[in-house]
Order: sequence, then structure tokens, then C-alpha cells
Amino acid sequence: MRGLHENVLTLYLDTRFRTNIHPSLLLKCLPFVLLISAQIWEVDVAITGSQKALDKFANYS
Repeated sequence: MRGLHENVLTLYLDTRFRTNIHPSLLLKCLPFVLLISAQIWEVDVAITGSQKALDKFANYS
């Protein structure tokens, strides 16, 4: 999985060059993008961690 900062940068650049949105407007939206990305990343880590824990438990049985 790519790092969070890479995802945000990619999203920023994609949005900037595919649309005609002014950079200052994108920067105003950046905190919300970071917040949403962080929450998605946390959920992904939680799911991955749970899966690893289940796999480890299954190996002990």
C-alpha cells in the first residue's frame, strides 16, 4: 500500500491537471482530504490487522 502522503499528492495533482480548479481552492479542501484519507487508512489497517490476528489464531488451532 502506498503511503498516505503519496495518495494525497496524487489526488491533488490529478484534480489540479484534470480540472480547471484554482490551486488555492484545492489547498482549502486539503484538510478534509487528509482527514478522509486518514480515516480510510485507519480502517484499512484495522481490517488488515484483524485478518493477521485471525490468521495467527488459525495457525495455533
